Amino acid sequence: MMPDLHFGWHLAVLLLSLAGFALLALASEREGKVLLHRQATAMEKHLFRGLGWPLLGLSFGLCLWAWEPNFGTVLWFGWLSVAAVVLVFALAYWPWRKAPSGRGVVGRDGRERRTGASALDAAGGKDPMR
Repeated sequence: MMPDLHFGWHLAVLLLSLAGFALLALASEREGKVLLHRQATAMEKHLFRGLGWPLLGLSFGLCLWAWEPNFGTVLWFGWLSVAAVVLVFALAYWPWRKAPSGRGVVGRDGRERRTGASALDAAGGKDPMR
């Protein structure tokens, strides 16, 4: 039977997983640039990775210790999934993230060709194909 622990244990696992994923996101090229407003140095990337993975391991260890290996592993994967979804949506809708330039397709010549409604807007409401 699964031990009935206080909700604080669940919250600790979630926060450790979220912090680990956030540090790993800071170590990546694109998300690190969005969050830091600059490119992270190689030393910072190593530091972020060096702190992110142990936090994920710590959250796994906490699950194994608190709920035993059979339930702890399942709970860890559950909270890990929740933390990943939260971080993915937080990064996708980050307040200062630049909006995409439009629904354009880059052609062979390197120029952007707009498609759909953005093409109509660029052409002043007239269909550019006619």
